Amino acid sequence: MTEITASEPSISEETPLTAPAASATVGTANEDLLAELATKDCLADVLGRQGRHKEAEALLRDGLETRKTVLAQSPEDPDMLRTMNNLAGTLTRDDIVEAEMLFRQVLEADVKALGHEHAYTITSMNNVAHNLSEQGKHEAAEDMQRRAVELSQTLRGPDHPETLDLMDNLRDFLRVGGKPDEAERMLRARPALHHQAIQKQKEPDEKEVALRKALELCHTDVERIPALRNLAELFETKGRYDEAEGYFQQLVKLPADVYGSRDRDLQSSKRSLGVVLSRQRKYKEAEEVLRGLLVVQ
Repeated sequence: MTEITASEPSISEETPLTAPAASATVGTANEDLLAELATKDCLADVLGRQGRHKEAEALLRDGLETRKTVLAQSPEDPDMLRTMNNLAGTLTRDDIVEAEMLFRQVLEADVKALGHEHAYTITSMNNVAHNLSEQGKHEAAEDMQRRAVELSQTLRGPDHPETLDLMDNLRDFLRVGGKPDEAERMLRARPALHHQAIQKQKEPDEKEVALRKALELCHTDVERIPALRNLAELFETKGRYDEAEGYFQQLVKLPADVYGSRDRDLQSSKRSLGVVLSRQRKYKEAEEVLRGLLVVQ
């Protein structure tokens, strides 16, 4: 089963499409610490995806403590929620009750702040369902996951990669919950949906065309920074991680002096590169990028 965790928390003025807004309660004096914690969150996610749960858990628990004691962030703070969510995702079966508590706390806060039809709320629903299934609460897991799939179909479309992942999880819940016939029907329908997703990815929408045109009109590297970032984030949102990686690679290879006082933009691009590498299961590369960023920070 696929446990879908959120991508990097936002710590800069420029808010990535896939990240929650930065905490409004934190002053500029703590921006370096926020950047470091955001990178550690991303690194923990990469470690967890490799099965290195204890390493990931240690990073995230340390991050939570820092957020509480140094930054005085509340449990409703978006960045705090992402760390709580990722910690819950690393906990082993021995800590499954604590994981459920954390996942439900994040889901409740997401619904309150963002509503149901939002990517982060849907992710939180998936994570609660995954946890319930691991506890053998198959009916509750199925109900939660059906709702997550319906919301994702409305928000993203039935053939979006994230929707397909949610459907794969629902199929697994049905199978272990004693409904193999429905699980089999979903499995037979998947190739057609996957084909539709591939076809859609080949057809650029108006926003993609406009952003590519904007990049073509750039004359300097300074102008190219936001244009490249916009395209990278668009493809990341669409689940076209290989294309997103290409644009993030271009961003991080620009000369450092091009960024000038916008060094945080360079750090953010490196963090995002680590995320999209991880989404493609390029874990060693992702870990190298993120650990290198921590050395700089």
